[in-house]
Parts: sequence; structure tokens; C-alpha cells
Amino acid sequence: MDTKPRKHIVKAQVRSVRRLDNRWFTLCADAPEIAREARPGQFVQVRAGESADPLLNRPFSLAGASREGQIDLLIRAVGRGTRLLAQAQAGDCLSVIGPLGQGFPEIRDRVWTVAGGTGLAPFLFLSHAAGGRAAQITNFYGACSAADCRFLELPPFKFPAGQAPPVITTEDGGLGEKGLVTAALESRLRDCPDELRPDAIFTCGPMAMMNRVQALAAAHGMACFASLEAFMGCGFGACMGCVVPGKDRPYYHVCEDGPVFPAERIDWERIGNPEKNNV
Repeated sequence: MDTKPRKHIVKAQVRSVRRLDNRWFTLCADAPEIAREARPGQFVQVRAGESADPLLNRPFSLAGASREGQIDLLIRAVGRGTRLLAQAQAGDCLSVIGPLGQGFPEIRDRVWTVAGGTGLAPFLFLSHAAGGRAAQITNFYGACSAADCRFLELPPFKFPAGQAPPVITTEDGGLGEKGLVTAALESRLRDCPDELRPDAIFTCGPMAMMNRVQALAAAHGMACFASLEAFMGCGFGACMGCVVPGKDRPYYHVCEDGPVFPAERIDWERIGNPEKNNV
């Protein structure tokens, strides 16, 4: 795994907050200290307000980090903290800690990414940071409906020119293929010519989806790296708020040891079975 990244605590000035519907929004802010060191797969902790309610910072994968010092976040409002952030205005200052955690390995060969929900954020960053290697990335994205894909129309969140269009699936069939993204992945792995097969699969999203992705990767003899999402207290390994069971050790901290892990190190069966999960 990577060495521990240097983290910064900064006051980031909000550039824009764009509401896409009553749940999804994007937040762009100036944080040059974080942007110049961030790598795809890392995350930041954002303070949702000035008061003690909510008490804890909120973790978000970086959806982008520009040379000009801007960081981009893709957020779904699901609780008090994220709803407060949705009310931020251009010019407001937010307390942000980052970059945190371990990112994805450097791309050397062909990679497929598989995401669900806000799990697409690190792969937007990955695609733009890859530069000339972006053409080697094929992105799969699964959503509930077309409404959950609106952020892909915004400039900071569009996939770069020259990259193959993403494979999009929606459960209601409103955009792209109807069904689950793992079904699209399975069919393409089955039908893909050997010379076009990926050397690795990166995944981020719901645990059940990632479990299926890593199983498919293993069945095809491919490396798989999973970016785990978890509730976090501190964000740098001091508490036990984000631990997940490992196969080669009792547990990992998602914030410090991850969030990106070689998928074979995670005990996916114990994650899906609380009775076996005693971390």
C-alpha cells in the first residue's frame, strides 16, 4: 500500500454549489494545498457547519482536483450534515481536511471501473488525472434512474474527451441499459476478446455491488481494487468507527488503511453477515 499522505486542514472558499434535484448536488471549492497533492481514490473530511451539531466531519471522495487549486465533490443529501452543505453559498468558507487515505494504484495497462451511486466520484477524478492514459479506462456506472446521472452533464463531472463513453445502467431503464451494472460487467467480461480484456478492475459503491464485482474479477483472474465507503469518526485511524473485517488481519481502518484496498484482503462474507462480523 502507499505511504501515508500528508494531510492539510484548510479553510476552503466555496466556488459553487449546484443542486441537481432534491437529493444530489455538486460542491466546488478552492483548496490548493489539498488539490495539488490529492490522488484519485483519496477523500476529504468536510465540516458541515460552525456549531457542534452535527458534531462530526463528513467524508467525501474527491471527484476532481485541478491544477488551479479547485476540489470537486459529488454529494447526495441523506442527513443533516449533507443537507447543511447543500445550503452553502459561493464565498462561504468550509473547514476541510485532506487529502486522506490511500488512493488507487497508478494505471499502467487497461482498467475497467465499476461504480454505483456517489461511488462514481473517484473515477471521474481518475479519468481526468490519467491524461494520455484516459483512453485505457472503461467506466461502468449503475444508477436507479436517469435523474441520478444528471451531474454527468456538468463540465467538471464530464468524462474527458477521447475516452470511450461510459457504460450506464439504470434499474428503471430510463437511461442506458436496464438492469444492474454488475450484469453489464458480467456480460462484457464473458464476451470480451482476450486482447481487450482489462488488467484490473477498480470499484466503488454499495458493498453488495463491490462484492459481486470482486467475485467476477477473481473468476476471470483479474486484479481488483475496491474503494470502500464507511461511516467515520476521526478520518485518520484514531477511532474504530470505520473498521471492516480483513482476511489477513482482524480488521482494517477504511480511513487510514484504505479507502482503496486490494479486494482480496477484505472479508466480504463477514461484511455481509453481521453475526460473523465481530470487529
